Amino acid sequence: MTVTPKPLDLDAIEERTETIASGPWGVDEVPETGECRIIYTGDADEEPASIYAITAGGSTPAEAEFIAHAREDIPALIAEVRRLREENVSTVAEIEELPMGSVVVDVQGDPWQRLGHGWQIAGDSKTAPAEFLSKLAPLRVVARPEEDDA
Repeated sequence: MTVTPKPLDLDAIEERTETIASGPWGVDEVPETGECRIIYTGDADEEPASIYAITAGGSTPAEAEFIAHAREDIPALIAEVRRLREENVSTVAEIEELPMGSVVVDVQGDPWQRLGHGWQIAGDSKTAPAEFLSKLAPLRVVARPEEDDA
């Protein structure tokens, strides 16, 4: 049985991220016990440091570092996913909105360039309409000339 993953709800993930302290976060290892504390160091002028978690019983400093860095890593990953989503087009309307001279790469890895009379695959003189390209989606936009430059 194939399980289809749910699409990421970036807004919900971002909302959860914004409800916790902004950081910087860090890890402090207790030498006597080997426990790792995940701490929010805060701004020394505004807030005192807070301890959020103490790992014990097999947790490693690397695991604590991973958790501590999640506060800055997750927002960076959200931004990167949004940026990458903007670089992909799938629908006929999105494909038709691309300016002349745009270059996309289809799911098979073939590059296509938008010309005045349609989309031309590299090395071929024939062109195809946006409807055809939508069947090869998602298309990764690798070049998008500014409207004024096209």
